[in-house]
Amino acid sequence: MQRKFQVAIGLLWQAPLIMFLQYRLVWDRLPLSVATHFGANGQPNGWMSRETAAVYPLIPLLPLLLVATFALSRIRKPDVSSWAILGLFYMVFGALIAITQQIIAFNLKEAPIRVTPVIGVFSAGIILCLVVSLVAKRGVALPEGDVVAEEVHSSPILAAVFFLPMLVQGWLFFRIVSSGARPILGFTSLIFVLIAAFAWLGFHYRFTYAGLEIRTLGVRLRSIPKEQIRDYKEDSWNVLGGYGIRGLGENRAYVWCNSGVRIATSGGSVFLGHTEPQRLVRDLDVLTGAVR
Repeated sequence: MQRKFQVAIGLLWQAPLIMFLQYRLVWDRLPLSVATHFGANGQPNGWMSRETAAVYPLIPLLPLLLVATFALSRIRKPDVSSWAILGLFYMVFGALIAITQQIIAFNLKEAPIRVTPVIGVFSAGIILCLVVSLVAKRGVALPEGDVVAEEVHSSPILAAVFFLPMLVQGWLFFRIVSSGARPILGFTSLIFVLIAAFAWLGFHYRFTYAGLEIRTLGVRLRSIPKEQIRDYKEDSWNVLGGYGIRGLGENRAYVWCNSGVRIATSGGSVFLGHTEPQRLVRDLDVLTGAVR
């Protein structure tokens, strides 16, 4: 499985080759000035030379490839969620290739730019990959038992940060009449709404004598049976690691701040964010029967 995963990561680097071939195969037929940027009405409003247009798609592509390769290559035991994240990168690069092909087709025969189908497939792929990633490693639901404690970890500040762009996107959605731009604005607005709700409601930690359960938006994200908990301690979270649900492979983090508790389990590590991590340590002490 590890070998196949590494090969699949390597195949991501076909994307720049495909983009090169897209231009190379029609190079002699392309105009010297290539339309590369289009307005909401689908009409060109920006041009580049053929040489610059051929190189320009690599500007977003290569950094993404480096990030994907670095992050995914660190996974030692790929699971379903790891393959889902890999699939997400394939969807991103596939969308870039599809958009490049549409730009070339417009310059060759003025074929209309149709981003709606690309955005539709891309959006569905992203949602599918994220859902699989979220639920793939959540474990078996714990049996009902006595509740030791319930803690909530949320961030109204980050919720507001994501809510404001949603308002701007919503305003543009009703102001712009272009049928091509509206699906994009609608999708991005929905993403901002979900992230804002995600941060506002936060993560719910439920401690019972059977183990720990992590939920958000009414969905069970992870169950950690008591017997799988090896150790735990207060720890800090690096802001560069980002917020929300983080981590790939064996490690996961559920965090909206820079403090929390890191739990070592038999299947990896889990970081629980909280502004008062000592409360989580106390709850884990009761759960495990530890004496400190």
